[in-house]
Parts: sequence; structure tokens; C-alpha cells
Amino acid sequence: MRILIFSMEFADPIFSGNGVLARTYATELVKQHHTVDVITSYPVSAWVDKAEVKTGWMSNDIASTDAATPPFHKKNDQQKPLYIALPVPETKWRKLDWNGPHDYYAQGCLEYFQPSSQEKNAASTKDEVSKSSHLSVFECVFNKARSVFYREEEDEPCTKHDNKTIDSIFIVDWHGFVAFEKIKSQWTGTNSKDFGTNQQQQPKIIFLNFRVFANSILLPETKSEEFMFYKKMETATMESSHATVCLAETDKKMLLSMVSSSCDASSHPVFILPPALQPNLISRCSATWKSLPMSLNNFDAVKEDVDDPRKGTFLLCSCVRLDPTKNALKFVEIVEELVKRNNNNQKSNNGHFSLVKSKKYPQACVIPFLCGAAANVEYANSVRNRLRQACSIANGDIDDNNKVNCIIREDFVTSDELVRYFQSSILNVHPCEYDAFGMTVSESAACGVLSITHGERRYDSKNYDASSTSVSTIFDKKNGGDKLHQPKECWDSNVGACGLFDYQKSEIILTDFRKPATEIANAIEPLLLSLLERAVECAQSNGQTSSLPD
Repeated sequence: MRILIFSMEFADPIFSGNGVLARTYATELVKQHHTVDVITSYPVSAWVDKAEVKTGWMSNDIASTDAATPPFHKKNDQQKPLYIALPVPETKWRKLDWNGPHDYYAQGCLEYFQPSSQEKNAASTKDEVSKSSHLSVFECVFNKARSVFYREEEDEPCTKHDNKTIDSIFIVDWHGFVAFEKIKSQWTGTNSKDFGTNQQQQPKIIFLNFRVFANSILLPETKSEEFMFYKKMETATMESSHATVCLAETDKKMLLSMVSSSCDASSHPVFILPPALQPNLISRCSATWKSLPMSLNNFDAVKEDVDDPRKGTFLLCSCVRLDPTKNALKFVEIVEELVKRNNNNQKSNNGHFSLVKSKKYPQACVIPFLCGAAANVEYANSVRNRLRQACSIANGDIDDNNKVNCIIREDFVTSDELVRYFQSSILNVHPCEYDAFGMTVSESAACGVLSITHGERRYDSKNYDASSTSVSTIFDKKNGGDKLHQPKECWDSNVGACGLFDYQKSEIILTDFRKPATEIANAIEPLLLSLLERAVECAQSNGQTSSLPD
């Protein structure tokens, strides 16, 4: 098939799971021998109205642009999704809400795919004979893309699609719909579902909903202007699509409620398709815990060029976008509470900083690891600075350059790097009160790391035995596929990924992240200690922490 994807986030630099998932869809479709072109955007620091439109291709986790070597579809080489990226202001980038760059993205599409007067007149004519002799709106869009991506004088274009038909159009979230509608609006007399030259040539429009924005969990004021804007856009996207695909049961219910009053609600089916793990992550992940290496230089630690002489150092990690909707500050508040309890003097834990102290293994340490792009710069800086401050004060000297007490990654982490961090982690804190899916929950599980997420069924530390958790085996190749394809309704949780795990088998831990950090720390502290001691024993059995006492 020939597929066109509208995704505002796809080209570098991506900043959220939406960009990762859009790339995954495009890459996997190409592997299935489909031809994929993407209409996307990219940030420009010095914004001008006529900034350069870029073309690029996806390869090895990276969306590349190279003006000297532009990408082309070739007859014998169709293994790369290709894209056209429209410029948007950098000041709007890293935002997916209504303050983001969607208007600039849509306007760029409008101008770049401007139809000729002849094409516009043909689209609006009532003469079906005359109309059928012209290409439809998105066939013209494809011709424009084809003129960029194909060089007929050097490489034959793919003959498989020489009939100029478009099979499917994928719209990622409401931002993609805004761009889609802008292009369509240039052609009068057309409906979103009816712009082919005939019934057989009409492409299927699929709404890929990676997150419900008209969300009463995140926006409790359901009559607010922002909520009503999202509801209008998402309802229109569903009604203009042949089908909607979302990530979890919670989102499906919210989406269906938007069109439930429609007289033809049955014509708007919603399907659940949980996002798959990236292939290179699956191939590299391991269920065995590994302590951090002697040198932390490669981990971009808070203090550069610092060697940590300790072994038996593990991570308490949190990998979410640094935005209030992700509740990232709650992770720092929990760390602050654990610091107060376990580091009230710099002689604790043999002089080493640790979020919990083990009498059984006094040299073993747990330090926090924060990873997430800055969607809201002011908020992100506040989160990072508070974490640095908490961990520095804990060691008794804010300027102490001899110890690394926390690790903060401010850039977007590749899947290979993420695996490396998870392999050194013992618990993943996912503090979001709502998350359409929460990819790092399943990614951490693939590396054998338990996650604690938001949910009504709160964790009771008295009934938990770290040695009984099956999180390290649930993604075993023998049964992982069955689990991934049978999502359950999340146990009173609004984090979609929870539906892949069995709460009763301790494959995931739920707690109420709306509670004060003190109460959450009461749940996490004994769990963290139990996991630390188990991790040390696991690492010792693999000869990785020989300096620790038996």
C-alpha cells in the first residue's frame, strides 16, 4: 500500500513518546513493504515566514536531513520512511497542547501543497465527467511529494503504485487533523471521506490517537475553553475518519463518549493497539540487574568527569516528559522525603549517599535518575534544580565534587541508552495521574525493572516480597506476545500500560500519586530496600559486585 502520515512530531529533534511511536509505525510499515511518506514539522530558532522546507528519511532511530544527498524512493530500496518537514518556531516546539506549533504546521502544509487554479476548479466542478479526469486533492499532494522523493531520470519510480492511487492516510492526534483539513480546505466541494476520483480510489483515513486531550482527568474543568477546543478537534477527527486506533481501554471509553450522541456513532469504530517495544530494545534488554560501572562519565552525570569508586550502585529512575501533566515534580518530592529519612548526616551508609540504607549490604546505594525532555522550560528547570539541591544537601556539601549523587539527562535518550539505564535500575517511578500508555513502563519491564504507577488499588508493603515478583519474566519470548496482544482494563488506573500487567502477581505496583510525598515514600521506601537487597544478590551471583560483603 501507499500510505501518507500526518504527524507534527517525527523529524529530529523529537521530544515525546508521540514522536517515537510515529516513527515506529512508519518504520514497521515500510518493513512490511508498504511505501510511506510523512508530512511533519521541525523547529527553527530564528523564525522567518519563508524558512526552508526540509526532506529527510528515517534510519537507525534517527530522522536525518542532508541537503547534499536528498532521499529518494527507489525501485529496489523502499526500506526508509521519507518525510517532508515544514518549519515551525522553536519557541512553540516541545508542546503538544494548544500552545504548541500546530497552527504553523497546518499553515505550512497549506502553502506547500497549494493547488493550481486548474486543479482547484476541477475539484469544485459539478461535472462528474470533467471531475473524474482530474486527480483528487491528496493524489495531487502525493504527486508533489513524489516530485521530491523520486528521480525518474536516475531511478525508476516504483511501478507498483503507478496507478496514482492512495490507499491510506494516517492522522496522528488532532494536530495532524488540523494540517489535513488545511490542505483539504483548498479544494471546495470535498468532504474528508469523499475526495477520491471514484469510490474505489478513496483512501481509508485512520485516526491514530496517541493521547486523548479532551481529558477530564487532566482538565477537570470540562466546560473550560481549552477542554472544549480539544473535544471539538478530536470529535471532528473521529467523524472524518473511517476508524480510530488508540492505546488503551481508558482512552477508548473517552473517545467513544465524544461520538456517542451521533446518529451514526456505529460508523466510528475505535480499536485498541498497544504500542510495541522497539526491536533494538528487545534485542538488547536483559532481566539481570547490573550495577553501575566504576566510571559514570558515559552517563552524563550531574557533575561532569566524575568517577564514582563505589560498586553496588543502583538507580531509582523516572523517565517522563518534564511537564505538569506528567506530574514529574512528584518524583522529586519523593526523593526529597527519602533523603530526609536516610541522609541526615554525611557519615550515613559508610559516607555514601543513598536513598535507602541496607544493614545487610551497607555499601549498596540507590541514587535517583531523572530522564525527560523539557516541554515546559520553567517547570523542567524547577524539577531538575530541586533534584540537584536535594541530593547535594544530603551529602553535606553542595559543592562536593567527589561523589555523584544523582543522574539527570536533559536530552532525548535513545532506546540503546535507555536500556543501559534500566539495566542499572531497581524501580521505575511513573508518577503520571493519566498517561495514554506510558511506554517506559513496558520498556523498563522488558529490562526486568518493576514500575510503580498511579492507581486506586494502593500498594501494601507488608504483603510484598521482592523475590516473588514475576516482572523479569513476563516479557519472555515464549509468552510475551500473548500478553501484549491481550490488554486488560487497567485496575482503577489511568495509565494505559497497566493493562498489560497482572497486579495480583506484583508485575506492577499501584499507589495514589495524588497523595502527599510523605505517604508515597512510606510505600516506596520498604519496597526500594527489598529490591536493592535482591538486586545486590542477583548482581553478586553474576560476579558483578565482588567488592560487596557476602
